[in-house]
Amino acid sequence: MNYHPGLPQTGFVTREWLKRHLCISNSTLHQWVADKRLPAPVKIGPRAVRFRAEDVRAFLESAKRSTEEVG
Repeated sequence: MNYHPGLPQTGFVTREWLKRHLCISNSTLHQWVADKRLPAPVKIGPRAVRFRAEDVRAFLESAKRSTEEVG
């Protein structure tokens, strides 16, 4: 089941989608990728990178479990 509206089951999402969904800035997105908190994007063209939907879903599920354990 897809609990993340707008997140496709497979495929890719843009940086903009990810920033909007997570309510984070561009610099935070880059920092989280550098810190390996978020999976690295995939280069799909000479000037285009995207995040794998499956990787994003795993990240969101992991983050959800972490907050449930704390709260």
